[in-house]
Amino acid sequence: MRRALELVGGAALYFAAARLGLALATPVPQVSLVWPPTGLIVTAAPGDQTAPALVADGTGGVILAWQDHRGATWDVYAQRLSPTGQGMWIDSGRPVSIAPHDQIEVALLADGTGGAYLAWADYRVGFDAARVYAAHVHATGVLPVALERFSVE
Repeated sequence: MRRALELVGGAALYFAAARLGLALATPVPQVSLVWPPTGLIVTAAPGDQTAPALVADGTGGVILAWQDHRGATWDVYAQRLSPTGQGMWIDSGRPVSIAPHDQIEVALLADGTGGAYLAWADYRVGFDAARVYAAHVHATGVLPVALERFSVE
């Protein structure tokens, strides 16, 4: 299982479970995150949720993305958590890519306005033809029009 680590406001946050439990690893007095010390369930969807990525959202919260096998294939989901640990997007995660075949190995980059850019390996054209796809998720969880999703071949 891959673990993700990110420094947010001086505190180290990490993933450590297939169900995407998020826990505060290194509390720092000046940080006021009020998440449970035992972790926080990000999604309770069926199937496996693995290979998480994590980035600070710039407002004290975090944006998470992972590969998700709640359906017949691996897909990419994301969630934004407030500084209090509240999900700010769709319960159990915002679907970013649920195209046919697998979408795996997601990476994140903060956009500086509370959203993030995501990129992943995408097999929608077939299992032997991986391409890199990317999308921009706004701070509100909105995925913009298709023009902002692109592939690199």
